[in-house]
Amino acid sequence: MNIQDSLRVCELIDNYGALLTDKQLNVCKNYFFDNLSLGEIGKEYNITRQAVNDCLEKSRNLLEKYESVVGKIELKNKLKQNLSELGQKYQMDNLTKDINKIIGNID
Repeated sequence: MNIQDSLRVCELIDNYGALLTDKQLNVCKNYFFDNLSLGEIGKEYNITRQAVNDCLEKSRNLLEKYESVVGKIELKNKLKQNLSELGQKYQMDNLTKDINKIIGNID
């Protein structure tokens, strides 16, 4: 998994992590946020590395499914892009500052 994929999963966890089971969420956080290895996570939960990997894969698929249905991240990204384009189009200092402030509040 490359860095872009990892960042994507982190964003999905931030937005939809509450929809996972406690175990799925904790395993994902241990792997993606705490940078623990499969072996370290397996030891903590008394499961095999393969079971950890399966849990991560299942969780990732669920998170992607939630995003495909809800579309929160896509909508947020489109909104940020549209506001940014609006600011560039009009290039008025106060408007640009206000738009940048709004973009900052979206995250």
